[in-house]
Amino acid sequence: MEFAKVELRMGAEQSTGGSLRSHLETVWQQTGVKPAELEECECPDAARHIWGWFIELSRSRGSSGMGGPSPISYMEITAWSHLTKSEPTPFEISCIMGLDSIWLNSSSKRE
Repeated sequence: MEFAKVELRMGAEQSTGGSLRSHLETVWQQTGVKPAELEECECPDAARHIWGWFIELSRSRGSSGMGGPSPISYMEITAWSHLTKSEPTPFEISCIMGLDSIWLNSSSKRE
């Protein structure tokens, strides 16, 4: 889950435009010094597929009707699972839901 927190923070749109990652990469290119923030944690190999599933599900996320994003529902996971012929375990589903909570929290802080 730490990977997701870092990844979402690095991908967050900045007030000056572009993501934090792109700003830090520009600093690195211009100075030749790699900012410590770019030494982010790697997604564990065992969890890489779960992160990929979360990204797929997140792309089809709806709106809450109040302008904010809706959480990923179990019905959406069921439909996605059926359509993609993926068979996530209960543990993997709980990981997806945890990632979604982190994403929603990150999203609400940006607004």
